[in-house]
Amino acid sequence: MTAVERAIVQPLGVQFAECDKARDTFDEWFALHYRHEDQETTKSTETSPATTSPNPADLTAMHSFQEKLAETAGMVFLGILQPAWAEEKRSLILDLSPSAGEAGGQQPGAKQAKEAAQSLEPHVRAAEEFFCLPYIGFIQNILGRIRTMTFCITFLFIAATISIASYPFDPRPLLGGTFLALFVVIAAIIIFVYAEIHRDPTLSYITNTDPGKLGMDFWVKLIAFGIGPLVGLLTALFPEFTGFLTSWLQPAVGAIK
Repeated sequence: MTAVERAIVQPLGVQFAECDKARDTFDEWFALHYRHEDQETTKSTETSPATTSPNPADLTAMHSFQEKLAETAGMVFLGILQPAWAEEKRSLILDLSPSAGEAGGQQPGAKQAKEAAQSLEPHVRAAEEFFCLPYIGFIQNILGRIRTMTFCITFLFIAATISIASYPFDPRPLLGGTFLALFVVIAAIIIFVYAEIHRDPTLSYITNTDPGKLGMDFWVKLIAFGIGPLVGLLTALFPEFTGFLTSWLQPAVGAIK
């Protein structure tokens, strides 16, 4: 090991030890407040009233652990990733081969991306995972929120259209035109957002889809997702469709009862 490598490895070892210590403290705090042993905790508190019960709202342990993770990630980036990335000549998200260069660069398939990742040194791959996993968790959280918002918008639209079909609101043509415009606008926005998610190479790898392509699976899920709002819209536009739909659903409801 060279002097330069020792100058990088030794501080990293100390930093990882401090990070592990902060993690253990956070684990103890988390286990204390979120374990399913409330009765045992109550009994121990009653038998030892002099013992002060920790405050669940005190997030010092979690805050310290997050700070240590950020410091460790910074040292990993400066000590390992930045020098390794400066020497890389192959992109993991773009195919820069001569054949693809004429088309302006294309997205590589999963096999090519996997081969490019396996060509890295093991410690570089481990450092990249350590550095990127918090960001992946954050991105997955945002994607989950987008999905939840989409479901809420869909169910609210269905509920609103069913209410219009169930009661003779006036003026019916104006309300029907409004819901038709809402359906078109919302559908266009949802299709655009999810299409861009599927086309983005980084988000495609996170969601296990083929980068840059909208496959049959995308359109099947989109159609299945839009059946409910479409049926609700038809009930709002054509009141006679409500009776037809009820005649089909009534036997199923009776069977459930």
